[in-house]
Amino acid sequence: MRRLFFFLLFFSSGRLYAGENFLISTSSTELKTALSDLYGMNFEQANRDFAQIIEANPNDPFAYLSDAGALWWETSARNGIIPPPDWLRQRFKNDLNLAIKGAKRLLASSRRADQAEGHFIIGLSLGELGEWDFIHHHWFKAFLNGRKALSHLKDCVRLDSTYYDAYLGLGSYDYQVSRFGFLLKAGAFLGGLHANERRGIEQLIIAEDRGPYSRDQAAIFLATLYLMDKKDYKTSLSIIEKLRQKYPESLYFEFLEIALRSKLGEWNRSLALGQDVFNVAKANPEAYEKNLLDLACGFSPQDCLNPQESYEIVNWFSRAIDFFQRPEQNANEGFLSLLHLYRGFGEDLEGLRDAAKNDYQWVLAHPDFLESHSQAKECLTFSCGRREVLNLLQFKPAREKTDSAQ
Repeated sequence: MRRLFFFLLFFSSGRLYAGENFLISTSSTELKTALSDLYGMNFEQANRDFAQIIEANPNDPFAYLSDAGALWWETSARNGIIPPPDWLRQRFKNDLNLAIKGAKRLLASSRRADQAEGHFIIGLSLGELGEWDFIHHHWFKAFLNGRKALSHLKDCVRLDSTYYDAYLGLGSYDYQVSRFGFLLKAGAFLGGLHANERRGIEQLIIAEDRGPYSRDQAAIFLATLYLMDKKDYKTSLSIIEKLRQKYPESLYFEFLEIALRSKLGEWNRSLALGQDVFNVAKANPEAYEKNLLDLACGFSPQDCLNPQESYEIVNWFSRAIDFFQRPEQNANEGFLSLLHLYRGFGEDLEGLRDAAKNDYQWVLAHPDFLESHSQAKECLTFSCGRREVLNLLQFKPAREKTDSAQ
């Protein structure tokens, strides 16, 4: 879930620099396409999309900030599981440095609107750098960048009180820091960073309601905090439904809806959505496998497959098996194999070894789908704990699968 608890996710700004003294707002088809690919978890294409936006707008600090936000979205779902590759680290930091460099030209302008834009860009860029430092345990650097980021965002709204997009950064800061542990919160307070959870939520709501460019990101943040922290599943679902209407191809938002409807007891709808995801996997198996780890762990990668999650895994897949094994459902056997395989993972995680073995044996007695046989054999031989399941969820190219099977 913490993949959304950052100072960033501002890459849909849509503001492109034009000349030395003013910004224009774009209705860029290219930007909309890039966001659709990003939320659809087609990361390789999204990387190319944002690179093309930079190529077409090399003097635009927002273009670099957009690319950095997209890279963060891609890697944060795997934080603590898979380290980001070197090329991503370098591109991410280079983007932010170029965004800051371009924004400094705006601070030198005599126009208040340009100055506000400059503070906004620098505030977001430093916030992203601070968050990067924080998750890599560079505490002092994170503190310094966070404090500077907050100062720039406050200067932005001081210059332009209607700059509602800035409230996404201010609100995410207030909410996140207010939920730190005692020592971190005390350190932030002594350093002059005073956070307030209620104010943070209010600012996020302002960004969602009034921010011309940050609405989707504020909505994602709010939906996630209502789901993970507040346990207000109904409010979270109402937000996710709107995002799904806007991004119907997004498996990530569909997974969120599956989880929320199950928590609200809307099992028929939750299970039907699960079958929709299988249909996607059947139509494009490689794309599904590439996204599986992100989908399974994107809410909270460092806590992925913890005891509470393993209980919920067994519960959901048990209901799904009971429902779809009914003759009138005429369910695809590949779909049923995946249901048994994933329930087996959850049972292994819970220590229900005999039940897990029964599910793995069921898989082996039925048609193979998406490596279900090889994975069931592996977990039948040796119990699959968290590390083993996470490894199985990671995408492996065909050659690597062949090598590991030998």
